[in-house]
Amino acid sequence: MTEPGPLFAAGDPSDRQTGGMAGAVIAVVLLVLGSGATALFSLFVLPFAGDACGDSDTTLICTADGQRAVIVGPFLAAAVGTVVAACSLAARSPYRALGITLGYVISFGVFLIAWVVASQA
Repeated sequence: MTEPGPLFAAGDPSDRQTGGMAGAVIAVVLLVLGSGATALFSLFVLPFAGDACGDSDTTLICTADGQRAVIVGPFLAAAVGTVVAACSLAARSPYRALGITLGYVISFGVFLIAWVVASQA
């Protein structure tokens, strides 16, 4: 049984088995573009879901905290997901793929939560 190599390595020929650096960079660039688009969508569209709220409504989107979560949450998640994915580019290929996937889950998972909160009105 062989011992695993170090976590960080440059120019590893086994890197091509699970995807190269170019594919990882493209995946991170697509994450930046996609999460930025969803964050802008959450800024300009989702807050208007609370327009139909009355004074006695207690759903989350009808409160100031719900409005704030719908606006700020996807922006913060896009930033954190992008940082996680970009930092994982320095890792070896299996860990790199895991980090990029985690970045996607963070970015788009919080956007889906904001979407659910906005659709409660």
